[in-house]
Amino acid sequence: MTGHPELHRRTVADLVAMLRRGELTSQYLQAHYLDRAAAENRSLHVFFALRDRTDPIAPVGPLAGLPVAVKDTAATACLPTTFGSLAYAGYRPGHDAAITRAWAMSGAVCLGKTATSEFGCLCYVEPDPRLAETPRNPYDHEAGVGGSSGGSAAAVAAELVPLAHGTDSGGSVRIPAALNGVVGYKPSGPDGALSWRAMSVDGILARNVADVRVAAAALGHLPESPLPTRWCVGVCSDDALASVDPRIRVAVRTAADALERAGHKLVETGCQARDDVATSYFTAWAAHVARLPVPAGRENDLHEVTTLLRRLGAAVTPAELSDELARLGAARDRSASGQVDVELGPVCTRPRLAIGELRRPDPVAALAAQAEFAPFTIPANVEGRPSVAVPVWVPDLPESPAAVLLTARRGYDQSLLALAAEVERAVGGFRRPECPSPVTTARRIL
Repeated sequence: MTGHPELHRRTVADLVAMLRRGELTSQYLQAHYLDRAAAENRSLHVFFALRDRTDPIAPVGPLAGLPVAVKDTAATACLPTTFGSLAYAGYRPGHDAAITRAWAMSGAVCLGKTATSEFGCLCYVEPDPRLAETPRNPYDHEAGVGGSSGGSAAAVAAELVPLAHGTDSGGSVRIPAALNGVVGYKPSGPDGALSWRAMSVDGILARNVADVRVAAAALGHLPESPLPTRWCVGVCSDDALASVDPRIRVAVRTAADALERAGHKLVETGCQARDDVATSYFTAWAAHVARLPVPAGRENDLHEVTTLLRRLGAAVTPAELSDELARLGAARDRSASGQVDVELGPVCTRPRLAIGELRRPDPVAALAAQAEFAPFTIPANVEGRPSVAVPVWVPDLPESPAAVLLTARRGYDQSLLALAAEVERAVGGFRRPECPSPVTTARRIL
């Protein structure tokens, strides 16, 4: 099969249609992406593991055999799973996680596991060198990819896969999406009592909003919601943006102006988690990390931040955790009666994250540095609201991405993505990194 050298530049809808019509086989498309991934990964290190052969899958399900990447926090029977931790080096779970099965049921084929921070605990990905190399940003190889779904975001930006899985407990899909110039979508949280698992959801990374919509629909991540013609958009106030890089402020204002021109109403609002919510969130997070299983004798292999979280979380009693979750639940309930339909603000305080920039000898200082870099994403997790990072290009960053964050009412996922598409059409859109590597033709079909 020949004549398709630029397949990686096609949209997800185009690729799925070609698979369904028989213009492509899934094996051919897998081979195309595997060759690209193998070539680029030598310098980018965004994949922790890649398949060594294609899977002869039929074009079934909504995604019809489309290749995707899965974050290394999700167990996969066909590939190693380390959860980003040296403590799990060499681990093969022998089963698929629920989200891995969900992607497979949608017709997707997992090509590889993408790099992540340990248990998804950090907003950057710089693994222990005994486990893996540090991933590089496709736009700037001296910059990091963000985290914790950084490998997934960078793999999509480098066009090594058309779609990638990520998880988002406090921004882990949206932060790396912002740093890598792609769209990162966190769907609404589940109904019911609030728990850590309700705040931590599986998300999607893609080059554009339309690709996200296709994947979200295939996975059942698009609850029905009204589609208003005009929105009331809460824009981060100047006070809330005081610590933000001027180029990010320009991106927020650029997106706000575009929405106002489209007829939406703008009002000023705050956009960071309140201190009481942040404290309760941290307590729930630490308690969750403390309960994660670690192989016997491997505690000393854990990252110092993970060790700190486990120590603090182990001291949280069930009653204390219940109280903190109740406070977070009250915050979720309050958000349902907000005065705006959607909030617009930054994802991060800066558009670029240098490798090593957030590392600190003291893990407490490391957590503080992380909170300073990305203080805007946690509220959507606590409140169960859908949230999406969208690239916005500004004159002072002509070759590197900036991004804005759009967060809607809970359950308004379809409406949120429709508004994100408006921003994308007006001032965003994917721009290809200027660092391609030569790739051979498909050679992995076995």
